[in-house]
Amino acid sequence: MIPFLDLFNSLFSTAVLLLLLARMKSFTSIFCVLLAFDIFLVFPLFVEFLLGVSPLNYYGYKLALNDIFTSFMYGIFIFCSQIFFYREVSYQACKQELKQFVVNNKRTVYIKYLCILGVFSLLFVILLSPNPFVYFTSLDAFSMSIENRTPAEIAYHKRIVKKMIWLCFICVFCLKYIDSKKSLGLLIIRIIGIVLVAFTNGKRTRPMMMVGGCLLIDFFKDANNFRGNLRKAFFIIALIIGYFMFYANMTGKIKYSKSLYALFSDYFFRDNTARVAIYSVLHPDKLKILEYPLQTVLYNIFFFVPRSVWTWKGYPYSVYFFSGVQNFSSLVIADWRFQTSIVGEFISNFNLLGMPIFLLFVKKTTRFFNTQHFIYKLVGTALLCLLMVFEFSDMFKIIAVALCLFPLLKRIKWSYFFSIRGIV
Repeated sequence: MIPFLDLFNSLFSTAVLLLLLARMKSFTSIFCVLLAFDIFLVFPLFVEFLLGVSPLNYYGYKLALNDIFTSFMYGIFIFCSQIFFYREVSYQACKQELKQFVVNNKRTVYIKYLCILGVFSLLFVILLSPNPFVYFTSLDAFSMSIENRTPAEIAYHKRIVKKMIWLCFICVFCLKYIDSKKSLGLLIIRIIGIVLVAFTNGKRTRPMMMVGGCLLIDFFKDANNFRGNLRKAFFIIALIIGYFMFYANMTGKIKYSKSLYALFSDYFFRDNTARVAIYSVLHPDKLKILEYPLQTVLYNIFFFVPRSVWTWKGYPYSVYFFSGVQNFSSLVIADWRFQTSIVGEFISNFNLLGMPIFLLFVKKTTRFFNTQHFIYKLVGTALLCLLMVFEFSDMFKIIAVALCLFPLLKRIKWSYFFSIRGIV
């Protein structure tokens, strides 16, 4: 911890953000990434300046958060990142055309009713479950309290309810996407869908992703109403924090943390994971995460290859991070792991070069998103923001593969179309 550097970076980042807000007239992908970056990797520095080093009582965290040179390197990274974001946000804002998005298609009427049916189908399967009351009386019925459930209840939840949760999840986004008239009825149905997912899923992540995703759709669909959407964003953030505290108290998870500061550091702040990655690079004799460079990059690219074929196939980054932070002598695949972020994974894979490579990755991807269709841009931006605070899970890998294949398939399709007509 370096108090002066923490305060300087906090004030400098705030000044950059306010300056961009004053100049911007529309919303861009890169600005969304900047917001996520500031919330999860910069704001914790200001909290650290006020309250001191985060009281996370794990071997790796204690080493990294109390190391002066690691804090210095992280501070330099944050400062350079803010300069990068200022230049890149300004550039992309100038290049982006201001368009009002309107959904005007007769088929959306049928899609709307199908999505409404999809939302309420989750309620329908809950009512048909062996014990419907368990879904409405406990937020962790099939997560922390699963030992209290019968085999029939567990089997029904895994085989049917989990699939319907995903259907409801997708339908809520579709309803938001086609709701150009901002219908009160569709808003109520979306809220019902989010509440149903919150109670049936038993985790905080899914409903928070639904609320944040709907907000992101607002930003992109109504890019000209940037400041109005920003006010809505502050309200949504307060709502998410309130739900987080409610969930922690209802499920009893709050008792596992030494303080509220430690709870938020563990679940939301990602400066700690980035600093652990930096410390492991600087002091591999005291803390080691990966066995060799690009180890999890290879896993992320070829994750679909069966382990029976790829005998030395690795594991997700969070597995290695968990073992390193806990100072295990060998790799341990536990039932729970720390949430990581894309920033720390870049640093662990590319050494200190991971910091500029991460910024280059953000630059290239967001510029590419701006050239694509609205839905592609929306999904790509949401994925990039989520990776600031969540690990690159298999679900996110599938989305990333789809984003990579879509432009390629689109190009092949049009090349085939033109070749048939003798154009190429």
